[in-house]
Amino acid sequence: MLARKTKSTNSVERESAIGAVVFTKVVEQKINYFHGNPIKPKWNLAAEPQDYKYSSAGFYYTGKDEFGFLENYLEVLNER
Repeated sequence: MLARKTKSTNSVERESAIGAVVFTKVVEQKINYFHGNPIKPKWNLAAEPQDYKYSSAGFYYTGKDEFGFLENYLEVLNER
């Protein structure tokens, strides 16, 4: 984000922090949507999100990466 000359550093930092919070909330919304799909009556693929074999929900539930490439989104976002 480029700062405008008329804005103070604190204002730019505040806007950046707000943007990060909004981005995190959007990521969480999308992950919850993906994890919730297999349990919807329309699909009925699993009783619980973590029970669906092809979902990362199990990773967040147990902490075990059955796929060998998953990373916690909060850790990835904190690296930014």
